[in-house]
Amino acid sequence: SANFKSVPNPHFSKKADNKQPKWIRFHTGYHDYLKEERWFADARGIKYNSIKKKLIEVFKTHKDYELFATGHSLGGALSTIFSFFITSEDDSVNIPKTVTLISFACPLAVGDSEWQKAFQYLEKDGIVRHLRVQVVGDPVPMVTSHPPFSLRQFKWTGINMKLYDDNTPPELKHSYHMDTRTGDLRDYNIEFHQLHTHFKRLDQVEADLKGRQLTDLYQDREILGDFYAFE
Repeated sequence: SANFKSVPNPHFSKKADNKQPKWIRFHTGYHDYLKEERWFADARGIKYNSIKKKLIEVFKTHKDYELFATGHSLGGALSTIFSFFITSEDDSVNIPKTVTLISFACPLAVGDSEWQKAFQYLEKDGIVRHLRVQVVGDPVPMVTSHPPFSLRQFKWTGINMKLYDDNTPPELKHSYHMDTRTGDLRDYNIEFHQLHTHFKRLDQVEADLKGRQLTDLYQDREILGDFYAFE
């Protein structure tokens, strides 16, 4: 089973209108890979600090730039955690108001329900926009219908886009409504986890996606349901 790590929520404040949870829990391995000094760290030190330092340099001279974060598999988990933390930095980092996150084949096991709640407040406030791209048949973003108890506690974030293999239009639905206990892993194939499979299926539905912006998806009530009503 996966291990949790409880950490202070950097978006929490004592202001009366702040509803962010005080503590959140992450998958220990993913969190520490990005945020802690580990034995495998290179000369650049903590990975998060190294990336933040580069961003500070970039945004000092390019104030009109936008920030996009992306990754595949482990990279999807890390880019999700990164987007959460980088948007908590003070004005000295000068991060644009909206960070766009696009993850491919992101594992389920990133954080718990409190982490999901904290992330969703950022979505509601337009601070982060997350498109979670998933190929149907990929086992990595999924959990068996009877997962270990610890895995049941992990939650997805963002708008989930399911890609099929028969030119079926992509299925778009906010993860707020999704059940992470989704089926029997015998129905899945690790080949569908490969990034080239994601690109192939995106090519198949190019006409369905052309002209659609992520900001528009976050205004689509059919996709969101009652997401903006959650507390």
